[in-house]
Amino acid sequence: MSADQIISLFEDKTIQPHELAALLGAHSTSQQFNVDKTKTGFSQDSTPGVWDVSFYNETLQPGTNSKVFKFQSDLVTANDSRVSDEWHKFIGDQNHWNGDYASAYVRLSMLGVNNINNLTECTKVLPAAKVTFAGASTPGLLG
Repeated sequence: MSADQIISLFEDKTIQPHELAALLGAHSTSQQFNVDKTKTGFSQDSTPGVWDVSFYNETLQPGTNSKVFKFQSDLVTANDSRVSDEWHKFIGDQNHWNGDYASAYVRLSMLGVNNINNLTECTKVLPAAKVTFAGASTPGLLG
């Protein structure tokens, strides 16, 4: 599938290329099972199971770890001009991605909610973000 097709599918659902770039970061914890049966269970970056931004840089690098599987759809999307600037900004910037992913995920979760633009913003009642976690070596990194 081409980047045009992928981006169009998401835009049809009101998800913009910037948000698509953020959502694809969920592949940092994914594994593939059906694209290539000889590589069943391979992760999409070198830190499987860790919610981090390694995926963004590793997707762009030629060659790969022998246990990493790159989806063709990720490669074409990452290199599309509508996505690539934001994709590069996520490299090494966990906090930037955390915020953008959360926002895009909320938007995605609201698909089919007919009054999405009439909802009341109430995040001011939430506690302050926790940016460090026991055992994490990088601020904002869960792992």
